[in-house]
Amino acid sequence: MRMMYEFMQEKIKMSKETAALLTAVLLVIGVVILTAAFISVIGLWCYADTILSLVTLVSGVLVLIWILNL
Repeated sequence: MRMMYEFMQEKIKMSKETAALLTAVLLVIGVVILTAAFISVIGLWCYADTILSLVTLVSGVLVLIWILNL
């Protein structure tokens, strides 16, 4: 995650805030997509909405903590 953040800041010349926000958004989207794929492979469709909500909430909190530590 830090490597992607530093790449956006140095190579693409984004501001610190924009790079952090874009990194966070991409990370949460990636985690939700991987979780949805995992749900479809295992077949837990009856719990899909709960699992995706919890994963989104937890990853959002972790990303917020990461941004605040920058």
